[in-house]
Amino acid sequence: RQSAIQQFYQRWSKDYLVMDKWLRIQASAARPDALHTVKHLLTHPAFDIMNPNNVYAVIGGFSIANPYGFHIHHESYAFMADMIIQLDKKNPQVASRMLSVFTRFNKFIEPIRSEMKVQLERIAAAPGLSNDVLEIVQKSLA
Repeated sequence: RQSAIQQFYQRWSKDYLVMDKWLRIQASAARPDALHTVKHLLTHPAFDIMNPNNVYAVIGGFSIANPYGFHIHHESYAFMADMIIQLDKKNPQVASRMLSVFTRFNKFIEPIRSEMKVQLERIAAAPGLSNDVLEIVQKSLA
């Protein structure tokens, strides 16, 4: 698997659209090691946190398009909250879009509901939060 991924990267690394798909496919793979994969992708040369498409591919691919990989390890919630707080400082619109994974926390069963709510509250308490993110967090917690 890793060999094929690396060969594909070597062949297509200059094509940014293909690289977005390459990042997303890995982040959205329904595997128990999805969080580890995503953390690795964040350090990969093909990923740039300032590029919204890269963020949507990796962070969105993991949290929105990969429910199995996202919910299998509850530390994914803290990871996602950390990413939203970090993204908010760089691009509040992208951060607010990534928040959608938490906005329906009350539809989940326990203990998922409580764990997601804790992370929403942590985001809400982050200093210097943008209006974009703060508004969505406050509406979600209301």
